[in-house]
Amino acid sequence: MKPFHSFIFLISVFVAVSILMFVFPAEGLKISDDLELKFISFDKLFNDEEVEYKDITAIVGNVEEAAIKDINFSWRKQFVNESIAARDTFEYQHYVLAEIVEIDINSLNGYQLQFPDSSPDVLYTFFEHLRKNRELIRIMHYGDSQIEGDRMTSFIRNRMQSQFGGGGVGLVPGVQVHNYGISMKHEVSTNWLRYTLTQHGKKIEHRRFGALATFSRFAPVFEEDTVQIDTTEIASEQEIYQAWIRFSANKRSYSNHRKFTNCRLFYGYNKKPVLVELLSGETVLATDTLQPTDNLAFADWTVNSPAELTIRFSGEDSPDIYGISLDGNRGVAVDNIALRGSSGTIFNQMNQGFLGQMYANMNIKLFVLQFGGNVTPYITDTYNYYEKMFYAQLVTLKRLVPDAVIITIGPADMSRKIEEHYESYPNIPKIRNALRSATFRAGGAFWDMYAAMGGENSMPSWVQSGLASPDYTHFSHKGAKIISQMFYNALISEYNVYVKNSSLYRNADGLQD
Repeated sequence: MKPFHSFIFLISVFVAVSILMFVFPAEGLKISDDLELKFISFDKLFNDEEVEYKDITAIVGNVEEAAIKDINFSWRKQFVNESIAARDTFEYQHYVLAEIVEIDINSLNGYQLQFPDSSPDVLYTFFEHLRKNRELIRIMHYGDSQIEGDRMTSFIRNRMQSQFGGGGVGLVPGVQVHNYGISMKHEVSTNWLRYTLTQHGKKIEHRRFGALATFSRFAPVFEEDTVQIDTTEIASEQEIYQAWIRFSANKRSYSNHRKFTNCRLFYGYNKKPVLVELLSGETVLATDTLQPTDNLAFADWTVNSPAELTIRFSGEDSPDIYGISLDGNRGVAVDNIALRGSSGTIFNQMNQGFLGQMYANMNIKLFVLQFGGNVTPYITDTYNYYEKMFYAQLVTLKRLVPDAVIITIGPADMSRKIEEHYESYPNIPKIRNALRSATFRAGGAFWDMYAAMGGENSMPSWVQSGLASPDYTHFSHKGAKIISQMFYNALISEYNVYVKNSSLYRNADGLQD
Protein backbone atom coordinates (compact mmCIF):
# COMPACT_ATOMS: atom_id res chain seq x y z
CA MET A 1 0.00 0.00 0.00
CA LYS A 2 1.31 3.43 -0.96
CA PRO A 3 2.00 5.98 1.81
CA PHE A 4 -0.78 8.22 0.55
CA HIS A 5 -3.27 5.37 0.68
CA SER A 6 -2.14 4.50 4.20
CA PHE A 7 -2.64 8.11 5.26
CA ILE A 8 -6.14 8.20 3.74
CA PHE A 9 -6.97 4.91 5.53
CA LEU A 10 -5.82 6.24 8.90
CA ILE A 11 -7.77 9.48 8.40
CA SER A 12 -10.87 7.46 7.51
CA VAL A 13 -10.52 5.33 10.64
CA PHE A 14 -10.05 8.44 12.78
CA VAL A 15 -13.16 10.08 11.27
CA ALA A 16 -15.22 6.90 11.78
CA VAL A 17 -14.08 6.58 15.39
CA SER A 18 -14.79 10.27 16.00
CA ILE A 19 -18.30 9.90 14.65
CA LEU A 20 -18.84 6.90 16.93
CA MET A 21 -17.61 8.93 19.89
CA PHE A 22 -20.22 11.60 19.16
CA VAL A 23 -23.21 9.37 18.39
CA PHE A 24 -22.65 6.40 20.72
CA PRO A 25 -24.88 6.64 23.85
CA ALA A 26 -22.92 7.73 26.92
CA GLU A 27 -24.66 5.10 29.04
CA GLY A 28 -23.80 2.36 26.55
CA LEU A 29 -25.90 0.18 24.29
CA LYS A 30 -27.59 -2.81 25.89
CA ILE A 31 -27.63 -5.83 23.55
CA SER A 32 -29.03 -8.34 26.06
CA ASP A 33 -29.23 -8.92 29.80
CA ASP A 34 -25.64 -10.16 29.76
CA LEU A 35 -24.13 -8.00 27.01
CA GLU A 36 -23.66 -4.25 26.90
CA LEU A 37 -21.53 -2.24 24.46
CA LYS A 38 -19.75 0.92 25.53
CA PHE A 39 -17.56 3.34 23.60
CA ILE A 40 -15.21 5.97 24.97
CA SER A 41 -16.19 9.61 24.51
CA PHE A 42 -13.97 12.59 23.63
CA ASP A 43 -14.22 13.84 27.20
CA LYS A 44 -13.03 10.53 28.58
CA LEU A 45 -10.29 10.23 25.96
CA PHE A 46 -8.75 13.67 26.35
CA ASN A 47 -9.97 14.76 29.76
CA ASP A 48 -9.99 11.64 31.91
CA GLU A 49 -10.66 13.16 35.33
CA GLU A 50 -9.83 11.07 38.35
CA VAL A 51 -12.76 10.40 40.69
CA GLU A 52 -12.06 12.08 44.00
CA TYR A 53 -12.39 9.62 46.84
CA LYS A 54 -13.22 10.74 50.35
CA ASP A 55 -10.34 11.27 52.75
CA ILE A 56 -11.34 9.22 55.81
CA THR A 57 -8.17 9.77 57.83
CA ALA A 58 -9.81 12.26 60.17
CA ILE A 59 -13.01 10.18 60.42
CA VAL A 60 -11.21 7.04 61.55
CA GLY A 61 -8.94 9.07 63.82
CA ASN A 62 -11.93 10.71 65.49
CA VAL A 63 -13.38 7.29 66.25
CA GLU A 64 -10.29 6.42 68.27
CA GLU A 65 -10.35 9.76 70.06
CA ALA A 66 -14.06 9.52 70.87
CA ALA A 67 -14.03 5.80 71.68
CA ILE A 68 -15.53 4.89 75.01
CA LYS A 69 -13.07 2.46 76.49
CA ASP A 70 -13.93 -0.53 78.63
CA ILE A 71 -14.05 0.66 82.23
CA ASN A 72 -11.78 -0.78 84.89
CA PHE A 73 -14.00 -1.02 87.96
CA SER A 74 -11.26 -1.90 90.46
CA TRP A 75 -10.12 1.64 91.29
CA ARG A 76 -13.64 2.72 92.32
CA LYS A 77 -14.73 -0.50 94.06
CA GLN A 78 -14.03 0.94 97.49
CA PHE A 79 -15.97 4.11 96.66
CA VAL A 80 -18.99 2.10 95.58
CA ASN A 81 -18.85 -0.20 98.60
CA GLU A 82 -18.63 2.71 101.03
CA SER A 83 -21.48 4.61 99.39
CA ILE A 84 -23.92 1.84 98.70
CA ALA A 85 -25.79 1.70 102.05
CA ALA A 86 -29.36 0.67 101.26
CA ARG A 87 -29.11 1.69 97.61
CA ASP A 88 -29.48 -0.66 94.69
CA THR A 89 -26.00 -1.82 93.74
CA PHE A 90 -26.50 -1.94 90.00
CA GLU A 91 -28.33 1.40 89.85
CA TYR A 92 -25.55 3.14 91.73
CA GLN A 93 -22.81 1.59 89.65
CA HIS A 94 -24.49 2.76 86.47
CA TYR A 95 -24.84 6.27 87.83
CA VAL A 96 -21.08 6.31 88.50
CA LEU A 97 -20.31 4.66 85.17
CA ALA A 98 -22.34 7.19 83.20
CA GLU A 99 -20.52 10.04 84.94
CA ILE A 100 -17.11 8.52 84.17
CA VAL A 101 -17.54 7.69 80.51
CA GLU A 102 -19.47 10.75 79.38
CA ILE A 103 -18.05 12.24 76.18
CA ASP A 104 -18.77 15.45 74.34
CA ILE A 105 -21.50 14.57 71.86
CA ASN A 106 -20.32 17.41 69.62
CA SER A 107 -17.05 15.56 69.11
CA LEU A 108 -18.87 12.88 67.15
CA ASN A 109 -18.88 15.10 64.04
CA GLY A 110 -22.28 14.18 62.68
CA TYR A 111 -22.32 10.57 63.91
CA GLN A 112 -25.15 11.30 66.32
CA LEU A 113 -28.42 9.46 66.37
CA GLN A 114 -31.25 11.36 64.72
CA PHE A 115 -34.76 11.61 66.14
CA PRO A 116 -38.22 12.67 64.97
CA ASP A 117 -38.65 16.32 65.90
CA SER A 118 -35.08 16.16 67.30
CA SER A 119 -36.46 14.58 70.46
CA PRO A 120 -34.33 11.76 71.93
CA ASP A 121 -37.06 10.71 74.35
CA VAL A 122 -38.08 7.95 71.93
CA LEU A 123 -35.21 5.96 73.48
CA TYR A 124 -35.95 6.77 77.11
CA THR A 125 -37.92 3.63 77.92
CA PHE A 126 -34.99 1.53 76.68
CA PHE A 127 -32.50 3.67 78.60
CA GLU A 128 -34.56 3.26 81.76
CA HIS A 129 -34.29 -0.52 81.53
CA LEU A 130 -30.54 -0.21 81.02
CA ARG A 131 -30.21 2.05 84.02
CA LYS A 132 -32.16 -0.13 86.41
CA ASN A 133 -30.49 -3.35 85.23
CA ARG A 134 -32.81 -5.57 87.22
CA GLU A 135 -33.40 -8.23 84.57
CA LEU A 136 -32.12 -9.68 81.33
CA ILE A 137 -33.20 -7.42 78.49
CA ARG A 138 -32.80 -8.26 74.82
CA ILE A 139 -31.62 -6.26 71.82
CA MET A 140 -32.41 -7.84 68.44
CA HIS A 141 -30.06 -6.68 65.68
CA TYR A 142 -31.63 -7.50 62.32
CA GLY A 143 -29.69 -6.78 59.16
CA ASP A 144 -28.61 -7.97 55.75
CA SER A 145 -25.29 -9.61 54.82
CA GLN A 146 -23.42 -6.59 56.21
CA ILE A 147 -23.78 -8.16 59.69
CA GLU A 148 -23.46 -11.79 58.65
CA GLY A 149 -21.13 -13.93 60.74
CA ASP A 150 -21.79 -11.66 63.77
CA ARG A 151 -19.83 -8.77 62.23
CA MET A 152 -20.77 -5.45 63.82
CA THR A 153 -23.18 -7.14 66.26
CA SER A 154 -20.36 -8.86 68.15
CA PHE A 155 -18.61 -5.57 68.81
CA ILE A 156 -21.81 -3.81 69.87
CA ARG A 157 -22.70 -6.78 72.10
CA ASN A 158 -19.32 -6.75 73.78
CA ARG A 159 -19.51 -3.01 74.48
CA MET A 160 -23.05 -3.28 75.87
CA GLN A 161 -22.25 -6.28 78.05
CA SER A 162 -19.04 -4.71 79.31
CA GLN A 163 -21.00 -1.72 80.55
CA PHE A 164 -24.36 -3.20 81.53
CA GLY A 165 -23.58 -6.84 82.25
CA GLY A 166 -24.67 -10.00 80.54
CA GLY A 167 -22.93 -12.70 78.55
CA GLY A 168 -23.29 -15.19 75.74
CA VAL A 169 -24.06 -14.70 72.06
CA GLY A 170 -27.83 -14.42 72.39
CA LEU A 171 -30.34 -16.14 70.11
CA VAL A 172 -28.97 -18.27 67.26
CA PRO A 173 -30.71 -20.56 64.75
CA GLY A 174 -30.47 -24.32 64.87
CA VAL A 175 -28.66 -24.25 61.53
CA GLN A 176 -26.67 -21.27 60.26
CA VAL A 177 -26.82 -20.22 56.64
CA HIS A 178 -23.01 -20.13 56.70
CA ASN A 179 -20.40 -22.22 58.48
CA TYR A 180 -18.36 -19.42 59.97
CA GLY A 181 -18.72 -17.04 62.88
CA ILE A 182 -16.39 -14.89 64.90
CA SER A 183 -18.12 -15.26 68.27
CA MET A 184 -18.73 -18.99 68.67
CA LYS A 185 -18.17 -22.17 66.70
CA HIS A 186 -21.49 -23.67 65.60
CA GLU A 187 -21.56 -27.23 64.23
CA VAL A 188 -24.49 -29.52 63.37
CA SER A 189 -25.03 -33.08 62.17
CA THR A 190 -25.50 -33.51 58.45
CA ASN A 191 -29.19 -34.43 58.50
CA TRP A 192 -30.59 -31.02 59.39
CA LEU A 193 -32.93 -29.21 56.99
CA ARG A 194 -33.26 -25.44 57.10
CA TYR A 195 -36.48 -23.66 56.12
CA THR A 196 -36.74 -19.92 55.44
CA LEU A 197 -39.34 -17.45 54.33
CA THR A 198 -37.45 -16.56 51.17
CA GLN A 199 -36.03 -19.91 50.14
CA HIS A 200 -36.76 -21.33 46.70
CA GLY A 201 -38.84 -24.43 46.27
CA LYS A 202 -41.92 -25.51 48.20
CA LYS A 203 -43.68 -22.68 49.98
CA ILE A 204 -44.23 -23.13 53.73
CA GLU A 205 -47.92 -22.40 54.07
CA HIS A 206 -48.09 -22.02 57.85
CA ARG A 207 -45.41 -19.26 57.81
CA ARG A 208 -44.38 -20.00 61.40
CA PHE A 209 -40.75 -18.96 61.18
CA GLY A 210 -40.38 -17.13 64.46
CA ALA A 211 -38.01 -14.37 65.49
CA LEU A 212 -35.12 -15.57 63.33
CA ALA A 213 -37.27 -15.92 60.18
CA THR A 214 -36.15 -19.55 59.93
CA PHE A 215 -36.64 -22.95 61.53
CA SER A 216 -34.78 -26.26 61.27
CA ARG A 217 -35.70 -29.95 61.36
CA PHE A 218 -33.72 -33.18 61.42
CA ALA A 219 -36.60 -35.35 60.16
CA PRO A 220 -39.02 -34.93 57.26
CA VAL A 221 -42.33 -33.25 57.89
CA PHE A 222 -44.50 -35.86 59.60
CA GLU A 223 -47.33 -37.22 57.43
CA GLU A 224 -50.70 -36.67 59.11
CA ASP A 225 -52.16 -40.03 58.02
CA THR A 226 -49.26 -41.84 59.70
CA VAL A 227 -50.12 -40.23 63.03
CA GLN A 228 -53.63 -41.70 62.89
CA ILE A 229 -52.35 -45.29 62.67
CA ASP A 230 -52.33 -46.71 66.17
CA THR A 231 -50.79 -50.17 66.16
CA THR A 232 -47.85 -51.31 68.23
CA GLU A 233 -46.39 -53.28 65.35
CA ILE A 234 -46.22 -50.34 62.95
CA ALA A 235 -45.08 -47.96 65.68
CA SER A 236 -42.18 -50.26 66.51
CA GLU A 237 -41.04 -50.07 62.88
CA GLN A 238 -41.03 -46.28 62.86
CA GLU A 239 -37.59 -44.89 62.04
CA ILE A 240 -35.67 -43.23 64.85
CA TYR A 241 -33.99 -39.98 63.83
CA GLN A 242 -30.94 -38.65 65.64
CA ALA A 243 -29.19 -35.29 65.35
CA TRP A 244 -27.03 -32.89 67.27
CA ILE A 245 -26.05 -29.22 67.55
CA ARG A 246 -22.73 -28.22 69.09
CA PHE A 247 -21.44 -24.87 70.32
CA SER A 248 -17.82 -24.39 71.26
CA ALA A 249 -15.69 -21.47 72.31
CA ASN A 250 -13.91 -19.43 69.68
CA LYS A 251 -10.65 -18.18 71.15
CA ARG A 252 -10.81 -15.10 68.89
CA SER A 253 -14.14 -14.03 70.38
CA TYR A 254 -14.70 -11.54 73.17
CA SER A 255 -14.57 -13.13 76.61
CA ASN A 256 -18.12 -11.93 77.37
CA HIS A 257 -19.44 -14.13 74.57
CA ARG A 258 -17.98 -17.25 76.17
CA LYS A 259 -19.69 -16.60 79.52
CA PHE A 260 -23.32 -17.71 79.70
CA THR A 261 -25.45 -19.41 82.31
CA ASN A 262 -28.76 -20.01 80.53
CA CYS A 263 -29.50 -22.17 77.51
CA ARG A 264 -33.05 -22.02 76.13
CA LEU A 265 -34.38 -24.10 73.25
CA PHE A 266 -37.34 -22.68 71.29
CA TYR A 267 -39.23 -25.49 69.57
CA GLY A 268 -42.70 -26.74 68.64
CA TYR A 269 -45.01 -28.81 66.43
CA ASN A 270 -43.47 -32.24 66.96
CA LYS A 271 -45.95 -35.10 66.60
CA LYS A 272 -43.95 -37.58 68.67
CA PRO A 273 -41.90 -37.35 71.88
CA VAL A 274 -38.25 -36.39 71.34
CA LEU A 275 -35.46 -37.26 73.77
CA VAL A 276 -32.99 -34.42 74.36
CA GLU A 277 -29.61 -34.62 76.10
CA LEU A 278 -27.49 -31.64 77.06
CA LEU A 279 -23.77 -32.36 77.25
CA SER A 280 -20.64 -30.49 78.22
CA GLY A 281 -17.97 -32.39 76.37
CA GLU A 282 -18.85 -36.00 77.19
CA THR A 283 -20.56 -35.14 80.47
CA VAL A 284 -24.37 -35.28 80.41
CA LEU A 285 -25.73 -32.17 82.12
CA ALA A 286 -29.44 -32.83 81.63
CA THR A 287 -31.90 -35.20 79.96
CA ASP A 288 -35.40 -34.11 78.95
CA THR A 289 -38.29 -35.25 76.77
CA LEU A 290 -39.92 -32.80 74.38
CA GLN A 291 -43.55 -33.84 74.49
CA PRO A 292 -45.73 -33.61 71.35
CA THR A 293 -47.13 -30.11 70.92
CA ASP A 294 -48.94 -28.00 68.40
CA ASN A 295 -47.62 -24.74 69.77
CA LEU A 296 -44.43 -22.88 70.67
CA ALA A 297 -42.62 -24.50 73.59
CA PHE A 298 -39.38 -24.06 75.54
CA ALA A 299 -36.72 -26.14 77.22
CA ASP A 300 -34.55 -24.29 79.73
CA TRP A 301 -31.25 -25.40 81.21
CA THR A 302 -28.80 -23.78 83.60
CA VAL A 303 -25.16 -24.18 82.60
CA ASN A 304 -21.83 -22.76 83.69
CA SER A 305 -20.12 -21.39 80.58
CA PRO A 306 -19.01 -24.74 79.19
CA ALA A 307 -16.21 -24.63 76.62
CA GLU A 308 -18.29 -27.04 74.53
CA LEU A 309 -22.05 -27.51 74.70
CA THR A 310 -23.90 -30.17 72.69
CA ILE A 311 -27.66 -30.66 72.34
CA ARG A 312 -28.42 -34.22 71.19
CA PHE A 313 -31.84 -35.23 69.82
CA SER A 314 -33.43 -38.65 69.27
CA GLY A 315 -37.00 -39.49 68.27
CA GLU A 316 -39.50 -40.58 65.65
CA ASP A 317 -40.14 -36.98 64.67
CA SER A 318 -38.32 -33.68 64.79
CA PRO A 319 -39.70 -30.55 66.37
CA ASP A 320 -39.41 -27.31 64.46
CA ILE A 321 -36.37 -25.65 66.05
CA TYR A 322 -36.83 -21.87 66.08
CA GLY A 323 -33.67 -20.91 67.93
CA ILE A 324 -31.34 -21.49 70.86
CA SER A 325 -30.40 -18.67 73.22
CA LEU A 326 -27.16 -18.59 75.20
CA ASP A 327 -27.46 -15.76 77.74
CA GLY A 328 -26.53 -14.56 81.20
CA ASN A 329 -28.93 -14.13 84.13
CA ARG A 330 -29.24 -10.37 83.82
CA GLY A 331 -27.79 -7.48 81.88
CA VAL A 332 -28.01 -7.37 78.09
CA ALA A 333 -28.45 -10.03 75.42
CA VAL A 334 -27.75 -8.95 71.84
CA ASP A 335 -28.87 -11.18 68.97
CA ASN A 336 -27.27 -11.21 65.53
CA ILE A 337 -29.99 -11.92 62.94
CA ALA A 338 -28.48 -11.68 59.47
CA LEU A 339 -30.98 -12.03 56.63
CA ARG A 340 -28.88 -12.39 53.50
CA GLY A 341 -30.47 -10.67 50.49
CA SER A 342 -33.23 -9.06 52.57
CA SER A 343 -34.42 -5.46 52.35
CA GLY A 344 -36.01 -5.70 55.80
CA THR A 345 -39.56 -6.16 54.54
CA ILE A 346 -40.27 -9.67 55.90
CA PHE A 347 -41.86 -9.11 59.30
CA ASN A 348 -45.44 -8.71 58.12
CA GLN A 349 -45.06 -11.73 55.84
CA MET A 350 -44.73 -14.17 58.73
CA ASN A 351 -47.44 -15.70 60.94
CA GLN A 352 -48.17 -12.73 63.20
CA GLY A 353 -49.62 -14.64 66.12
CA PHE A 354 -46.69 -17.03 66.27
CA LEU A 355 -44.08 -14.28 65.82
CA GLY A 356 -45.70 -12.22 68.58
CA GLN A 357 -45.78 -15.24 70.89
CA MET A 358 -42.05 -15.83 70.47
CA TYR A 359 -41.25 -12.14 70.92
CA ALA A 360 -43.34 -12.06 74.10
CA ASN A 361 -41.09 -14.67 75.71
CA MET A 362 -37.80 -12.80 75.19
CA ASN A 363 -38.21 -9.43 76.94
CA ILE A 364 -37.16 -7.40 73.89
CA LYS A 365 -36.49 -3.73 74.62
CA LEU A 366 -34.73 -2.63 71.43
CA PHE A 367 -34.88 -3.55 67.75
CA VAL A 368 -31.92 -2.44 65.63
CA LEU A 369 -32.78 -2.72 61.93
CA GLN A 370 -29.91 -2.38 59.44
CA PHE A 371 -31.09 -2.55 55.85
CA GLY A 372 -31.04 -0.80 52.47
CA GLY A 373 -28.00 -2.38 50.86
CA ASN A 374 -29.99 -4.90 48.85
CA VAL A 375 -32.19 -2.16 47.41
CA THR A 376 -29.21 -0.09 46.22
CA PRO A 377 -28.43 -1.91 42.92
CA TYR A 378 -31.99 -1.22 41.69
CA ILE A 379 -31.93 2.43 40.70
CA THR A 380 -35.24 4.25 40.35
CA ASP A 381 -36.33 7.89 40.49
CA THR A 382 -38.11 7.54 43.81
CA TYR A 383 -38.13 5.17 46.76
CA ASN A 384 -41.55 6.06 48.10
CA TYR A 385 -42.51 2.41 47.64
CA TYR A 386 -39.66 1.30 49.90
CA GLU A 387 -40.55 3.87 52.53
CA LYS A 388 -44.14 2.55 52.64
CA MET A 389 -42.99 -1.07 52.80
CA PHE A 390 -40.43 -0.41 55.53
CA TYR A 391 -42.87 1.68 57.55
CA ALA A 392 -45.30 -1.26 57.49
CA GLN A 393 -42.58 -3.44 59.06
CA LEU A 394 -41.99 -0.95 61.86
CA VAL A 395 -45.71 -0.74 62.57
CA THR A 396 -45.79 -4.54 62.75
CA LEU A 397 -42.91 -4.66 65.26
CA LYS A 398 -44.42 -1.89 67.40
CA ARG A 399 -47.76 -3.70 67.45
CA LEU A 400 -46.17 -7.02 68.42
CA VAL A 401 -43.79 -5.55 71.02
CA PRO A 402 -45.24 -2.18 72.17
CA ASP A 403 -42.61 -1.73 74.89
CA ALA A 404 -39.65 -1.99 72.49
CA VAL A 405 -38.00 0.97 70.79
CA ILE A 406 -36.53 0.96 67.30
CA ILE A 407 -33.27 2.24 65.86
CA THR A 408 -32.75 2.02 62.11
CA ILE A 409 -29.22 2.00 60.71
CA GLY A 410 -29.15 3.31 57.16
CA PRO A 411 -27.17 1.73 54.33
CA ALA A 412 -23.41 1.97 53.97
CA ASP A 413 -21.76 3.58 51.00
CA MET A 414 -21.54 1.12 48.09
CA SER A 415 -19.49 1.51 44.91
CA ARG A 416 -20.03 0.40 41.34
CA LYS A 417 -17.30 0.29 38.72
CA ILE A 418 -17.63 2.99 36.07
CA GLU A 419 -14.96 2.49 33.43
CA GLU A 420 -11.73 2.28 35.48
CA HIS A 421 -13.07 3.96 38.61
CA TYR A 422 -15.35 3.11 41.50
CA GLU A 423 -18.16 5.53 42.23
CA SER A 424 -20.96 5.54 44.79
CA TYR A 425 -24.37 4.40 43.67
CA PRO A 426 -26.18 7.70 43.10
CA ASN A 427 -29.38 6.50 44.77
CA ILE A 428 -27.97 5.79 48.25
CA PRO A 429 -29.08 9.15 49.72
CA LYS A 430 -32.62 8.53 48.42
CA ILE A 431 -32.74 5.09 50.05
CA ARG A 432 -31.29 6.53 53.24
CA ASN A 433 -33.93 9.27 53.26
CA ALA A 434 -36.73 6.75 52.67
CA LEU A 435 -35.60 4.64 55.64
CA ARG A 436 -35.20 7.69 57.86
CA SER A 437 -38.63 9.05 56.94
CA ALA A 438 -40.29 5.70 57.65
CA THR A 439 -38.47 5.41 60.97
CA PHE A 440 -39.44 8.89 62.11
CA ARG A 441 -43.07 8.26 61.18
CA ALA A 442 -42.99 5.15 63.36
CA GLY A 443 -41.42 7.01 66.28
CA GLY A 444 -37.96 5.47 66.04
CA ALA A 445 -34.39 6.78 65.96
CA PHE A 446 -32.08 6.75 62.93
CA TRP A 447 -28.33 6.45 62.49
CA ASP A 448 -26.82 7.53 59.17
CA MET A 449 -24.05 5.01 58.46
CA TYR A 450 -23.50 6.47 54.97
CA ALA A 451 -22.65 9.88 56.44
CA ALA A 452 -20.59 8.34 59.25
CA MET A 453 -18.38 6.61 56.67
CA GLY A 454 -17.76 9.90 54.89
CA GLY A 455 -20.62 9.98 52.41
CA GLU A 456 -20.21 9.88 48.65
CA ASN A 457 -17.19 7.96 47.34
CA SER A 458 -16.01 6.99 50.80
CA MET A 459 -16.18 3.21 50.27
CA PRO A 460 -13.09 3.09 47.98
CA SER A 461 -11.11 4.77 50.76
CA TRP A 462 -12.33 2.15 53.23
CA VAL A 463 -11.31 -0.59 50.79
CA GLN A 464 -7.87 0.92 50.19
CA SER A 465 -7.36 1.22 53.97
CA GLY A 466 -8.22 -2.45 54.51
CA LEU A 467 -11.48 -1.52 56.25
CA ALA A 468 -13.78 -2.98 53.57
CA SER A 469 -13.63 -5.93 51.20
CA PRO A 470 -12.83 -5.71 47.46
CA ASP A 471 -16.52 -6.10 46.63
CA TYR A 472 -16.87 -2.42 47.64
CA THR A 473 -19.95 -3.36 49.66
CA HIS A 474 -19.05 -5.12 52.90
CA PHE A 475 -16.81 -4.06 55.77
CA SER A 476 -13.76 -6.08 56.70
CA HIS A 477 -13.50 -7.33 60.28
CA LYS A 478 -11.45 -4.26 61.23
CA GLY A 479 -13.79 -1.92 59.39
CA ALA A 480 -16.81 -3.50 61.07
CA LYS A 481 -15.26 -2.77 64.47
CA ILE A 482 -14.67 0.87 63.54
CA ILE A 483 -18.16 1.52 62.17
CA SER A 484 -19.65 -0.32 65.15
CA GLN A 485 -17.67 1.88 67.51
CA MET A 486 -19.15 4.90 65.74
CA PHE A 487 -22.66 3.57 66.29
CA TYR A 488 -21.94 2.63 69.89
CA ASN A 489 -20.52 6.08 70.60
CA ALA A 490 -23.69 7.67 69.27
CA LEU A 491 -25.95 5.38 71.32
CA ILE A 492 -24.05 5.53 74.60
CA SER A 493 -23.57 9.29 74.46
CA GLU A 494 -27.35 9.67 74.28
CA TYR A 495 -27.66 7.29 77.21
CA ASN A 496 -25.17 9.31 79.22
CA VAL A 497 -27.04 12.54 78.51
CA TYR A 498 -30.25 10.82 79.61
CA VAL A 499 -28.71 9.61 82.88
CA LYS A 500 -27.16 13.00 83.56
CA ASN A 501 -30.52 14.70 83.18
CA SER A 502 -32.55 12.04 84.98
CA SER A 503 -33.75 12.16 88.54
CA LEU A 504 -31.16 9.49 89.37
CA TYR A 505 -28.37 11.87 88.42
CA ARG A 506 -29.93 14.94 90.07
CA ASN A 507 -30.63 13.03 93.29
CA ALA A 508 -27.54 10.85 93.41
CA ASP A 509 -27.35 11.01 97.17
CA GLY A 510 -30.80 9.49 97.54
CA LEU A 511 -30.97 7.56 94.30
CA GLN A 512 -34.70 8.23 93.94
CA ASP A 513 -36.46 6.74 90.91
